[in-house]
Amino acid sequence: MESNINPGDSMVRSWFGEFKNLGSLTTAGMLTALAVALKLFAVFRAPVAGTLVQFEPHVIIIALCGMLFGPVMGGIVGLLSDIVTIPFTVNPIPHFAVNYFLIGFIFGLIVYKKVTVERILIAQTVNTLVVTFFLTGLWFKVVYMQETSVIITGRLVKCAIAFPAELWLLIILAKSLVVIYNKNFRKR
Repeated sequence: MESNINPGDSMVRSWFGEFKNLGSLTTAGMLTALAVALKLFAVFRAPVAGTLVQFEPHVIIIALCGMLFGPVMGGIVGLLSDIVTIPFTVNPIPHFAVNYFLIGFIFGLIVYKKVTVERILIAQTVNTLVVTFFLTGLWFKVVYMQETSVIITGRLVKCAIAFPAELWLLIILAKSLVVIYNKNFRKR
């Protein structure tokens, strides 16, 4: 007798199952609030090699949500953290909501329930190439009409600086947060 159960169904079910867990919802809510606060008050900018490099700590929180709760909740936390801050932002660019959704989704897709240094490295590499380099460059081209060569140069500098810093923070925080969360909120 052949089984009609697709192995991917249980994985997708677990992504949405996080919405039934009160601990997951409250933790995701607190991390969303933290991401909003960091986005509004803790963005660091520095001129490097003729471009302005911006470090956004709230991106780390969005990635951690994806790791803890899967791609769906991670993406929603990323989306909400951007949408909530739009009224408080000078010249908001709504296109970046897609970026923040994808950050949570990518980390959730690759790292959820399998937090290893290798998976974090893969997720950070995909995030850096797809979101930080390609999509952000595309939004700069569309919104600011910048020259492609200027965008590529700026994105390369940003990626070279941010990649190791974000990777280091993600590895340290993910291991600690997963242990704390599993000890206090996961079903025994």
